[in-house]
Amino acid sequence: MTTKNPLRFSLFAAACAAPLLLSQGQAFAQAAPADQAQEAEDDSPIEITVFAQKREQRLQDVPIQVSAFGSTILNDAGVKDIKDLTVLTPGLLVTSTTSETVTTARVRGVGTVGDNPGLESSVGVIIDGVFRPRNGVGFNDLGELERIEVLKGPQGTLFGKNTSSGLIQIFTAKPKFDWGTNAEFTVGEEGTFGGSGAITGPLIEDKLAVRIYGAVRSRNGLTDVVRGPGPRAQDQDTDQSFASFRGQLLWTPVDRFDFRLIGDYTSRNENCCVATAVESINPTAGANASAVFIDALAGGQGTGHRAGTRTLDPGFGTFDRVAFSNRGTEQAIREWGLSGESTLDVGFAKLIGLLSWRNWEVNNGQDSDFTAADIFFRPFNGDFGNEFKTFSAELRAQGEAFSGRFNWVVGGFYANEDLQRRDTFLYGTANETYFSLLLSGGLNPNQIAGITGLAPGQSFRTGFGLRDVYNQTTNSFAGFSQVSWKIFESLEFTGGVRYTSDNKDLDVAFTNTDGGAACGAVLGRVGAGVPLPAAAVGLICLPFNNPRFNGQTLTDTRSDNQVTGTAKLAWKPIDNILFFGGYSRGFKAGGFNLDREQTPTFAVDPDLSFAEETVNAYEVGTKTTWLNGNLLLNLTGFFNNFEGFQLNTFLGTTFVVQSIPEVTSRGFDFDFLWATPFEGLTLQGGTTIANTKYGDFGEFVTINGVRTLVFAGSTTPIPSGLALLPGEKLSFAPLISSSFGFSYERNLFQKLLFRLSLNGRYTSAYSTASDLLRAKDQPAFTLFNGRVGFSSPDERFTVEFFANNLFNKDYIQVGFNGPFQGGSGVTNTGPNAGIYNPNLDTISYFSFLGPQRIAGVSAKFKY
Repeated sequence: MTTKNPLRFSLFAAACAAPLLLSQGQAFAQAAPADQAQEAEDDSPIEITVFAQKREQRLQDVPIQVSAFGSTILNDAGVKDIKDLTVLTPGLLVTSTTSETVTTARVRGVGTVGDNPGLESSVGVIIDGVFRPRNGVGFNDLGELERIEVLKGPQGTLFGKNTSSGLIQIFTAKPKFDWGTNAEFTVGEEGTFGGSGAITGPLIEDKLAVRIYGAVRSRNGLTDVVRGPGPRAQDQDTDQSFASFRGQLLWTPVDRFDFRLIGDYTSRNENCCVATAVESINPTAGANASAVFIDALAGGQGTGHRAGTRTLDPGFGTFDRVAFSNRGTEQAIREWGLSGESTLDVGFAKLIGLLSWRNWEVNNGQDSDFTAADIFFRPFNGDFGNEFKTFSAELRAQGEAFSGRFNWVVGGFYANEDLQRRDTFLYGTANETYFSLLLSGGLNPNQIAGITGLAPGQSFRTGFGLRDVYNQTTNSFAGFSQVSWKIFESLEFTGGVRYTSDNKDLDVAFTNTDGGAACGAVLGRVGAGVPLPAAAVGLICLPFNNPRFNGQTLTDTRSDNQVTGTAKLAWKPIDNILFFGGYSRGFKAGGFNLDREQTPTFAVDPDLSFAEETVNAYEVGTKTTWLNGNLLLNLTGFFNNFEGFQLNTFLGTTFVVQSIPEVTSRGFDFDFLWATPFEGLTLQGGTTIANTKYGDFGEFVTINGVRTLVFAGSTTPIPSGLALLPGEKLSFAPLISSSFGFSYERNLFQKLLFRLSLNGRYTSAYSTASDLLRAKDQPAFTLFNGRVGFSSPDERFTVEFFANNLFNKDYIQVGFNGPFQGGSGVTNTGPNAGIYNPNLDTISYFSFLGPQRIAGVSAKFKY
């Protein structure tokens, strides 16, 4: 586990400064590399090509807000997966929670929480033209990158559903018809070790080329673990161990036809994720009272929360990176895929076909109470995990007419997705005792037995609980078309439309391996007229204990049919300035909450469905080019209005999906790229200002004489866990996010190529919790990634020193409430409904942390 050590930063700084000191006084007298010298001689402008409209265009000609990054800057910033992109992309936030497969991408403050696979993503991830069904499925080593594009705002016309907030397009390196090979070896802090290698070249001259890539990486855990009574074996967590392989063939039998075949396989065997304690903001003693019971049941220190106070125990602060977990947190991921893309040029058009088959599966273990007491767990035995089997096909034709004044694309898309979610939630050895202590205020360890009438230890038997299986099949069809018409040489209209039909079938099998004994006994006694405390009945008869689920099956179907589209105008009064404005409509399909739901009378709720989400988006902007093409300045203003926003939130026992009537996101995106007049120095950066808020969807009414917070226009109470939301900013929606960086390259004495890069990101304060409780807020912070490299003149050999999170900034990814470890005091009824009073907050809070600084060195070879 990393501790803060100023020597590491000093060594990195010395590596950065050394070449500057060696060549003092000659900073701008050195000869530039050949490609830069040619640019300087010809005064060549910056040219960035993007595929944002399914055809290659100059970035400055596309009427869309796009952040585009080539392989060099991606390497400089240390980008190996989509989470790393955040340091380069203002307005993009990517976080993980209970597992790295539970990853959520958000653009301009809007995304879909990834804990529940029943919800599809708001930010799409496409790799080499193939859509990934969820953000977490796209979270893997990306291999050899050609470029990445981040498109902001709805992109549904050309890229389909589930891009209502944005899209991440990833392009990997293609096979080449010249032989080449490269290798990379990396060592670093926390036991970081890894390597990758690739080879490419012709199998048949000018006809068939191959590219093969492989990588193996490992790292020790970033968090130490206090295991308590066990049986957990690992004393570290959040480690890394994976292997990835990617093979490609490129076939070009004739000039007008090419076919690219891609196969990939990834295997990960890791431990993730435990959580560290977060201090309560309750100023009174008595907060975190549950810590008293947890410490006793763990046989000593069971949680980082100091028993009976609002503070944390010394040595177990949030960023001491010590967690408590007596159960394993294994994660095993297997993913493979095969895709084929063909392009045929028939003269007036290109015909493109793309087929893909993918399989992704994760099996997890989890310590579900996040303490060293054995209360709840999910074993690593195959009963807890998700599997996606997907097939997709796209066929499109595109071309241009009238000397390029008219560009068009028309196509169809089909996707079949089979999703299986396996869930289990089992009682630990201390479960019954812990709940007895909660109900009795610590006075009676057999309180549960007294309520259920069962013998002690028989209400919640160790290793028993729920085992549920959800099978969902989705068939999605779409037809789309888009045209761009240059009405005049300086004025272009772009319009497009897409029709999507999305159909889901759900089959669920519920099981309580003990038959729901405790709740069954309680409901029987209540039915017989035995007076029992309502709080005790409610606690014992939560959905995972409820016997009415046992043996039950559910089947359901859902269909969504939507027309989406876009209309934009782009005006170019002079060659270096583009003004654009337009409207887009996006769509995210409805679906099913893949979790148990029950009614207030403890009946099984047979309706797990939730409605679709739509967005109407408006943008105006300008893209400008200055200094002979060496400076790009772009500015976009946006207003997005979401209806039926799909909010997935954890209420302490189950996930609930609630459709929020309205969410708005408004603000500005600014970015720049400057190839400065100083040889080899390039600056880039940008800022997103996004005010992303819930609509004021709540109102107070009187129900049975009680003042109640309800959804506006109805008598349906807003759940207490959502009572703070109306009119407030969304979680994970910072008002300001900025990226900034530079790269500097020059020759040293004609014998060595030196390259220095630094990339940073500033993020203003935001909440990390869907319930907006203040203890889970993340203050404003800034991260930096740095890299300094030395290469031979021909760049065949390179040594790079790197540091991610260079200044070792502490921050949390996600904060959450400890399960059954206190209450917030927020209610939806009474005079204080919808008001947070920290004096009433007794929750033990936890967090999943962002990674600390990892510094190391890479050796690279290229031939």
